Amino acid sequence: MALLSKETAITFLVITPLILYLFTKANRQEIMKIALVLGLITAFCLFIRYEVTKDAPGIPDTLINNSLLAATDFISRETTAIFILLQYIRLLIFPHPLSYDYSYNQVPNINLSDPLGIAAILIHFALFVYAILNLRKHTIISFGILFYLITIAPVSNIFLMIGSNKAERFLFIPSLGFCIVLTFLLMKILKADTIKNKARNLTQFFSDVPSFWMVILIIISLYSIKTFSRSKDWKDSLTLFSHDVEVADNSVRAHYNYGSSLLVDIYPKEKNKEEQNKLLDKIIVENSKAISIVNNFEGAYFNLGVAYDDKDDYKTAMKYFETTLKLSKNPDAKLYDDLGKTYERTAQYSKALSCLDSALKYDSGFFEAYNDKANVLAETGNYKAAIPLFLKTIELNPDYWIAYRNLGITYQYIGDSINSKVYLEKANRVSGGQQR
Repeated sequence: MALLSKETAITFLVITPLILYLFTKANRQEIMKIALVLGLITAFCLFIRYEVTKDAPGIPDTLINNSLLAATDFISRETTAIFILLQYIRLLIFPHPLSYDYSYNQVPNINLSDPLGIAAILIHFALFVYAILNLRKHTIISFGILFYLITIAPVSNIFLMIGSNKAERFLFIPSLGFCIVLTFLLMKILKADTIKNKARNLTQFFSDVPSFWMVILIIISLYSIKTFSRSKDWKDSLTLFSHDVEVADNSVRAHYNYGSSLLVDIYPKEKNKEEQNKLLDKIIVENSKAISIVNNFEGAYFNLGVAYDDKDDYKTAMKYFETTLKLSKNPDAKLYDDLGKTYERTAQYSKALSCLDSALKYDSGFFEAYNDKANVLAETGNYKAAIPLFLKTIELNPDYWIAYRNLGITYQYIGDSINSKVYLEKANRVSGGQQR
């Protein structure tokens, strides 16, 4: 069941026999039989996974998701990956600050000459050697270390590149190994391991080692405080993005996500013009920071185009939309439509019509593109060609009052006062008084 939920469960193909070897009286033959059964189950689950996903398009690893792809060579990539493991240990001991995102370039790549890289390699090598050398002694600390190293291996980017360079969620299962080692060391240092067999009851067990329980209480309190304080940051997307953009200031996605959230979730709801302008300025700042980190980030250029368009700076908006189009491998109808509108607003009508035709080519049901193309035709005096497009817009979206208004005005220009009155009245009725 675990394998069908998350691929990292495959590590228990090793962990389970290890538990049997260290903590039971099972002989080698019995362990091998159980390992064989687990192997067959694993093979069956992998077969199911293959059958389900074989025709699904893969999601390519990108530099933005995994900064290790920017490493100049194999040595640099592996050194950085092991350095990230050292950062994981630091987070387990001192979980502050925390961030939902560590994408490019929050964790810069380092090389083998970096002292931190060398320290990371030596620490992990020492942990592994210690665990292996003490394995025959059946020590709990060896198990805790191996549990941590084995369960974090699939997401370490050391053996297999994955879709992310670093994520706190990757520590969920490995943290159990850390907890086992920490508990074992505390019991040894504070001599709590000698009490278990002497205590006659639970009360005596707690009273005989008060220092141990005091330390446990302090640890629980500190981690609990951090848990509750961090939980507040996850109230909603905007709260999380606005908080973590300060923590992950070098992350392209942190700035992009915050800017996008302001643009999509907050700006449309703001009615005060002054506050709208402040939001647009903030959106521009965040997306500009994203571009300063990754200069070919398509989504950030598009957001900048939308922001400048709403600030009525159509020439700047046009520049960003054009850049988005150059960067886009699969441009969509919305991009062509927005670019077409900026061409219209800068009186570049032939370019506007070309873009709007492309928008309709990509999405023949995109009602706004019909309306926008009709506007361009009407502005150039081709009213008769504009009318069918306005009617098509209304057919596709009968609640789009702007098309009713535009059609009513177009009928005015050709002297058809009857139809003009009909559609302007419909525009007022459909808009519910939104016309301005």
